[in-house]
Amino acid sequence: MIFDKMISLDAYAASIPSFSVIRSFLDSHVPLNLPVGSIELDEGVRAVTHVYESREEGEFEVHRDYLDLQYIVSGGERIQVAHLSVLSEGGPYSKDNDIQFFQKAEESTTLNMAPGCFAVFFPWDGHKPNLHFRGTPAQVRKVVFKIPASGLSLLRG
Repeated sequence: MIFDKMISLDAYAASIPSFSVIRSFLDSHVPLNLPVGSIELDEGVRAVTHVYESREEGEFEVHRDYLDLQYIVSGGERIQVAHLSVLSEGGPYSKDNDIQFFQKAEESTTLNMAPGCFAVFFPWDGHKPNLHFRGTPAQVRKVVFKIPASGLSLLRG
C-alpha cells in the first residue's frame, strides 16, 4: 500500500511506470469536472470517477488483476486496510469484475483520506473504502485509477 498526497505522485513513477500516464491525464483534465464513469487511458490504465455519500460500514475488497489508485478529489472518506492474510469470511472471486469481498479482518489500519490524498492498493491489500470521514457523512468525488498488475516488476518477488 502507498498513502500520500497527489503532489508526490511522480516520486513513485520509477517503481510503477503507469503513474506517468496518470500524471499526464491529471495535468490535462480538471478532476472536479470529470464526468462520472470510466475513461480508458494509455497502457491499459482506466480512470473511473465516482460521486457518492460516504457510509458507516462496508466490506473489505481485494483485486488480483489491477492495482487501485484511489484519489480523493473532494469530500473525504476513511478507508480500512488489512493484509490479505488476515482477511476472512470471503465470498467468491469475480474474474469479470476483478473483485473479492471479505467480511472480517483480524487487524486493520485506518487511512483518513482528505482531498488531494491518494492510496494505492496492491493485490495483497484488502481495503474497505467509502466510510465516513472522521465519523461524519460526506459527499465524495473520487477518481479510481485501475492499473494492470501484469508486468510490474515489484510484483514479481
